[in-house]
Amino acid sequence: MRCKSCGKHIYKETTLNAQKETVQNKLYLGVPIIRFSIKCTRCSAEITFKTDPENTEYLIEHGATRNFQVLENPKRGLKDGDGTSREPAGAEGAESATGSGGFESMLQQSSELQKRRKEQEQEEDERTSFRSVRLMAPFNMRCKSCGKHIYKETTLNAQKETVQNKLYLGVPIIRFSIKCTRCSAEITFKTDPENTEYLIEHGATRNCQVLENRKRDSKMEMKVLENLQEQKELNQRQARGSMLQQSSELQKRRKKQEQEEDERELDLLLVEQPHLQCVFIPQVLENPKRGLKDGDGTSREPAGAELAESATGSGGFESMLQQSRELEKRRKEQEQEEDERELQEMLEMAQTKRLKDSSRIQTRTLIRSRKT
Repeated sequence: MRCKSCGKHIYKETTLNAQKETVQNKLYLGVPIIRFSIKCTRCSAEITFKTDPENTEYLIEHGATRNFQVLENPKRGLKDGDGTSREPAGAEGAESATGSGGFESMLQQSSELQKRRKEQEQEEDERTSFRSVRLMAPFNMRCKSCGKHIYKETTLNAQKETVQNKLYLGVPIIRFSIKCTRCSAEITFKTDPENTEYLIEHGATRNCQVLENRKRDSKMEMKVLENLQEQKELNQRQARGSMLQQSSELQKRRKKQEQEEDERELDLLLVEQPHLQCVFIPQVLENPKRGLKDGDGTSREPAGAELAESATGSGGFESMLQQSRELEKRRKEQEQEEDERELQEMLEMAQTKRLKDSSRIQTRTLIRSRKT
């Protein structure tokens, strides 16, 4: 805006003191209208403007004129009383005064002015980059010149500035400059957003740095050990589940093998001694000497046993039963030995897997700790 009394230009975003009041009995869709009163920075003339919620703008009431109003809205039509839209007179005057290409040249001039103003603001910010602040010491330190100890949370006056051309993930790095309370030597330290810490640049040394590093390393080691323990527990659970599945599968296979071997032995017996095909009765084989009863209650020897004795001779049937029992015992012993071997192999495989996993995890953690 431009002051009417002295012609002073007041640029946008200039900070000013103002009086604020709400306009009585004026609302737009329930939104109150607010009036601001300021004074010119040169002649102290009063300038008032108010909010315009209908157009989301501000309107000057008196004391000043708005610059570039025609340039800001050159083609926004105004409405007459009958509702017909028309071009603003300011735009027509500007076009008639400047010609066909005058409007574009005015826009270029305004953009150049804005660029110059921004450059001036940046220069002013650079000049006033040092700001005096009140802070607390972030850690214990010792002055190099006089040996004074400055303890943590000691309140001090400091100069604050942003480090130029240094960012960490878009976060600026800030430098603080303080003075020793005894010898007034300058001590500087800056922020470290990567590790959420502060770093001393010069003028002092940090106390207990070794202890803090040890504490941090011990925390890292504790975390690594916890991760290793969790990984071992997971591996053990997985190994137990796999062992149970494998044992169930082995039992099924063993049962199938037993059935197949029984069938093979029966086939071999029938092939070697075909005259026993009609005598092979399970009840007779189980109890060959248990007599059967006739209708009158008299007991008699089973016909199958008699035929077996007549075919194989005295005691031949008992010898066959003993041989079959010995074969079964040997077979069971062999199966037990095979099961024990398989279980031992499975346990050895599981142990080797655990050792490999633990070694991999340890190497990874060591590499990460070295990187950090």
